Amino acid sequence: MTTSMGPRHVGVVGLGPIGTNLALNLLDTGHTVTLHNRTRGRTDEVLASVTRPDAATGADSLAELVASLPRPRTVVVLVAPTGTGEVLAELRELLDSEDTVVDGGNSPHEDTEQRQAAFALRGLGLLGAGVASGVDGARRGLSATLGGDIEVYAAVRPLLEAVAARVDGEPCCVYAGAGGAGHYVKTIHNGVEYAQMQLVAETVAWLRGATGLAPADLADELDRWNQELRSYVVRTAVDALARVDEETGAPFLDVVDDRAVQHGSGRRAAIGALDLEVASTAFSEASSAWYLSCDRQVRAAATAHPAPPHHSALPACDALRLGRHALAASLLVVHAQAHRQLAAAVERRGTADPAAVLHSWRAACIRSSSLDLVHRSAAARDGQVLGAPEVVRETARHTGGWRAFVADAVVRGVAVPCTASVLAYLDGARTARSSGAVVQALRSRLGGNPHGRVDRPGSFRTDWTEARA
Repeated sequence: MTTSMGPRHVGVVGLGPIGTNLALNLLDTGHTVTLHNRTRGRTDEVLASVTRPDAATGADSLAELVASLPRPRTVVVLVAPTGTGEVLAELRELLDSEDTVVDGGNSPHEDTEQRQAAFALRGLGLLGAGVASGVDGARRGLSATLGGDIEVYAAVRPLLEAVAARVDGEPCCVYAGAGGAGHYVKTIHNGVEYAQMQLVAETVAWLRGATGLAPADLADELDRWNQELRSYVVRTAVDALARVDEETGAPFLDVVDDRAVQHGSGRRAAIGALDLEVASTAFSEASSAWYLSCDRQVRAAATAHPAPPHHSALPACDALRLGRHALAASLLVVHAQAHRQLAAAVERRGTADPAAVLHSWRAACIRSSSLDLVHRSAAARDGQVLGAPEVVRETARHTGGWRAFVADAVVRGVAVPCTASVLAYLDGARTARSSGAVVQALRSRLGGNPHGRVDRPGSFRTDWTEARA
């Protein structure tokens, strides 16, 4: 495929917040764009906002968009996963050999691989792009992991790097591997994002009960914490906690519905971990907590269970200290879980070096000082960042407060499933002899399953004929 290093004329399909901001980013970096949205009104709104109107045009149809682009064409698609298949199928029939489509939506990686095969039959390139930088990053510096044919990637690499964020001088758009690797890796990113949001939510919920502080006061406190955490998710939490509802004057946090809706990528991250036989406990606990929040029938029935005895508020300074320790340690160990899953994916799927993926995420929605620490530790630890000296020191600094936070939450009856599960993960990992020995003994007794022994290698079966049922 031909690679052009200069400005290009790019088609952008889908003008939601991310598509719009990416189009503006393309214009800022000297490119020309043709824009198409399902509704023409939205296209006109975006065209009216651009600072280079001579470099941006609108198209009423995909056919018109394709006709406006010089060959070899590059089209970026940023539509909802439910509409991606239809858009890509239509583009596949309109484009010519050596044209390339970049799917920047949250498509399941299996769907991406099927579509890539169909595109290849027509000599077309399809890249699955895990766009991980959110709305702000699409505008000011993209973070993305690309999956597909490496020659197709090479053809559009200069374009992607032109709109990418840079950390330590290196672009945060990286090649993640063949097939659907780009979208697969983005799924893990979204698992981390779900977990981070849930960890922040649990911390805030506990702090409100333990201190009685108002959301605005908690916003100020989290803002102070974030000088060290440098977490984009925590930064967004500060905004959410500080916001006042315009209609009622009440804190936005007390007006917004408490049903945490998800689009499935966090669930796919948890399933992916199970398929790889690694324990990304934060992903599954965050998804389960969100599902429970939406299950009105179970929640209504559970109100019959008595609440724990009332406990008075802790001194604010003590509670805030525990909350800060719990959140800092949990965020760090979640990144270690994600790195372990990435390392397992390299072995099973042939995805890119985890350190390269972690670098791309340093400009993503999950960026934080914890991610930077895990990134520094990744190259030297062969996937086992929990043993890196800097990670051990940082975790140890927070563990006492983390344990006290979880213990107090249990006593108060405040659900902190993600925070507790990440602590349990660390305890399970550091224990010299795990409870798996009991499990294996039970499996041997219940099902006659084989087991290993600590004193010699091999697989053994125990005769339980004389045992009492």
